Amino acid sequence: MSAAPALHQPASPAIPTFIVQAGGQGSRMEHYTWNKPKCLVPIDGKPLLYHLLERSPGSRFIVIGDYQFDVLKSYLEAFPPPAPVTLVQANGKGTCSGIADALAKVEDPGSAIGLVWCDLLLSKLPDFPLSNKPLVGLSSSFPCRWSFDAKKGLAEEMSFDSGVAGYFVFPNASFLRSVPKNGEFVAWLSKSFPQIDTVPLQGCSEIGNSTVAMRHWERRGYARFFNEVTIQDDRVVKRARIPGLAHKIEEEADWYEEAARRKFRAMPTLLAREPLTLSRIDGRHPDEINLKPREKHALVERLFGVIGGLHALGGAPANPADCRDTYIEKTFLRVAKILSLVPGRDQPFFIINGRKCRNPFTSKEEFEAMVGKIACKEFRFFHGDSTFANTLVTSSDEIYLIDPRVMFGKSKFFGDPDYDWAKLYYSAIGDYDAFNRRQFRLVVWDTTVSLHIESAGFQFTKPLFQEFLGSRFKKVELLHALIWLSLAGWVDDDVDSMIAAFFNGLYWLEEWASW
Repeated sequence: MSAAPALHQPASPAIPTFIVQAGGQGSRMEHYTWNKPKCLVPIDGKPLLYHLLERSPGSRFIVIGDYQFDVLKSYLEAFPPPAPVTLVQANGKGTCSGIADALAKVEDPGSAIGLVWCDLLLSKLPDFPLSNKPLVGLSSSFPCRWSFDAKKGLAEEMSFDSGVAGYFVFPNASFLRSVPKNGEFVAWLSKSFPQIDTVPLQGCSEIGNSTVAMRHWERRGYARFFNEVTIQDDRVVKRARIPGLAHKIEEEADWYEEAARRKFRAMPTLLAREPLTLSRIDGRHPDEINLKPREKHALVERLFGVIGGLHALGGAPANPADCRDTYIEKTFLRVAKILSLVPGRDQPFFIINGRKCRNPFTSKEEFEAMVGKIACKEFRFFHGDSTFANTLVTSSDEIYLIDPRVMFGKSKFFGDPDYDWAKLYYSAIGDYDAFNRRQFRLVVWDTTVSLHIESAGFQFTKPLFQEFLGSRFKKVELLHALIWLSLAGWVDDDVDSMIAAFFNGLYWLEEWASW
């Protein structure tokens, strides 16, 4: 089988169609693929699949799915991909499965076709001239079970420097018409085409198992997706990754200026606005410090003092519209955004960690009826996101607040002070920070849910919140539940995080309602 090479082909041809093999169960990803296919594992603020879709502007993608196919379909519908995607459900086993069905969806069978495994993370597509032979991408950055040797050709031999990574290009669809419905694609390729071309894949990595994914998350960190943060010896520089969200960094600079004018000291010093440059605080987040229980108790008490001191710097009349926007409108809209991904979303009840929890999201009216009106007597100068992740503790036990939220609805600098207390509660009692690091396990079976979040060991400080807040404690518990529910529509790069935040919000909402 052969095809005539195209004449006068440019060095970096656009490939009109890519077939993406995303049908495997991803068992090596462990619990990160219990509820979603591997192609939806999040990396750098978006699913693996979406990275690939961005690499070839103008191409169409035919994605072969199988395991958790309905989840993949629902995610693509809820969060439109950055390129045209056609889904095909595999009907066989192995990496050959689904390719024949995908070929039937190719609009121009006479043009070049790419085939790529969904767990490849490519910094860019390789440059190469098309020929009349299959092209195989080779990796030297991770081990591959198949390799290429100039004398042996394709061989089922482990390689760290010339491994078959899972990126292939064919001159046209005819090269793939004899692919079987089952079996291993590279084995078929090695028998069908003794002559191939190869191309090195620069900047390529494989997100093949849970250990690799966790290392990648740890290396990249958990900064807000719209910020690029550079940490230097004595300063921290922040720039906007997304031009449309650059105003958030400008607002942050405004907050530091205003807080300094009001003599607030528990924060970094603003060194420059463009780019936003802050003094570096040599500290750690509270949940990352090895503390004895009495030391954790004392740290939470000191946090009460710092946040309370911030609130004492000024007040403003409460704006009911801002409260409604933050607590009701935003929460409902964010949940509605992800409901199609929630198993059993139409059911009136879930059993979450053994507790029967109501599902008030069958309508906005039902949600509002359960939550009711949330009163605020006065706005105070506030932080807006006072979690452990935005708190640093130095070796001399000084506490600093970083990364202010700034806006509460349409109000700048001033907001409901109970929102700050709820965000602190969210970290100390809700273990949000471990959740944010994906240190949780979620199991959903019909309407029964098990969610376990690793604990930083601050949950015993709940009586401190009750004593400090007094009659406001019940409101803070409600806000805590709403923050979890709102988070469900914010962490839209990860299916597990979305549905786990939703179920955790229902759990805490039920605790508030039965209190």
